[in-house]
Amino acid sequence: MKTITIRIMFSTFCLVLFISLSAAQDELSSTATALINAAPLDTTKTPYIEGLGESFTASDATSEAYVSLDWTVYQQCLLGTSNMSVTLYRDDEVIFSYTYPPTTFGYGYTHGYTDYIGPGKSHTYKLDRYCWGALCSLHWAPTNPGSTKPLQKPLNVSVSNPGNSDKFINMSWQNGSSLTTYYKIFEGNSQIATTTSTSYTVNTTPAKSANWSVATYTSSYGGHTSEKVGATVATASFHKPLNFFASEDTTVGYIRLGWTCASDYGTHFKIYRDDAEFTMIPVSQKSFLDYDAIPGQRYKYMVKTFNDLSLLFSEPSTEEFGRAVQFSASDGNYVGEVYLFWTDFPADYENELRIFRDGVRLDGVFSDQVEKYDKDIEPGKIHEYKLEAVKDNVIRLTAYEHGFAPADGSVKGSVSTPTGSGGVKNVEMRAYATEVELSSAVSLDGIDDYISVPALHLNSNTVTLSAWIKRDGAQTALPQ
Repeated sequence: MKTITIRIMFSTFCLVLFISLSAAQDELSSTATALINAAPLDTTKTPYIEGLGESFTASDATSEAYVSLDWTVYQQCLLGTSNMSVTLYRDDEVIFSYTYPPTTFGYGYTHGYTDYIGPGKSHTYKLDRYCWGALCSLHWAPTNPGSTKPLQKPLNVSVSNPGNSDKFINMSWQNGSSLTTYYKIFEGNSQIATTTSTSYTVNTTPAKSANWSVATYTSSYGGHTSEKVGATVATASFHKPLNFFASEDTTVGYIRLGWTCASDYGTHFKIYRDDAEFTMIPVSQKSFLDYDAIPGQRYKYMVKTFNDLSLLFSEPSTEEFGRAVQFSASDGNYVGEVYLFWTDFPADYENELRIFRDGVRLDGVFSDQVEKYDKDIEPGKIHEYKLEAVKDNVIRLTAYEHGFAPADGSVKGSVSTPTGSGGVKNVEMRAYATEVELSSAVSLDGIDDYISVPALHLNSNTVTLSAWIKRDGAQTALPQ
């Protein structure tokens, strides 16, 4: 009402006022270029004048961390130099206020405020612009909703088991958040690990199917976890040994076992011989030499992969039979000859057999033979024999053995007593091999020990045995 009165009664003044206002606006365009340095105002905003229109905006889900608030306000009081201030509310709570230097009508400012509230928040913001001066008190209070994005989840997440591992699941992703502190790894709904890397290898058990996922975590703004992203992937069943083999009649003194195995979960291999657990070796070894095998004896083998922490076993390998090469020569069991016998080699393993005695090759040995009586020997002498299995003139196997026939000589003369007197005539003496190494003495404890003399195969029923006896201590009484 007062404005109308002024325009009627002082029309000339109004004209001058409009002219002055136009001049003031021109002056403002050239002079009001410096922003008010009042923290936390965004001083990157450029002030401008575009009439008396005012604006207020709040960003909606453009950032995880903050809401950007921007406004343009003008001095609305017409007369003289007046005051102007702004007050910013978040849900009716004052978060910022500022009073601009006194200005005349039409001067304006564009400013901004950044409200750091953290991810996933939504609020209602109000700007109260207040102009006051002579005959003037004007409020303008627009509102706007503002929000932040939720904490962003990892991008391009990959969950896979490309190598068909029985232990590992591979995960990789890209960072999707500006607030990331680290990542959480989940099996189903259970957190199992954290990492600051953008990849992770899950260490689990065979035949394990689960949803493996990753989420972003930030420790800022009280801590937040993003939505999980992942996929359901399974590990392979516990890998058993494959391509298992056991050497049969192709090795001397041992049986060779070998296999392949792709298990990541296994820590050891357990080897079974004739259905009983025989030995255990580290998973780094994929072969074994059985030196305990008796030459010529056939054994059944199989192998299982084993984890010594969980005590889990894989399925067994195939069953294979093995046998070490046997090459034997008799030790004094045959008079005038040495009996040789050996392994019946596989048909495709050799096509020629060679046997040597003391470096001289024996005649009459053929590929299909498994034994030979060597009669051209020296009785009482230990001979060295060598067996060669040959395939197309290539020696594939060499085995050594020693054998002898008993001495056939006679001992003539007489046997004297220790005193040298007398003598025993017509004594027959022979040498025989023994199964064990002979000793020159025995020790008897007087409880249940005795000496047994085997049959001597003599041509007489009379025999004399001599022995030296030494006591360990004084004999106080004769045994009863």
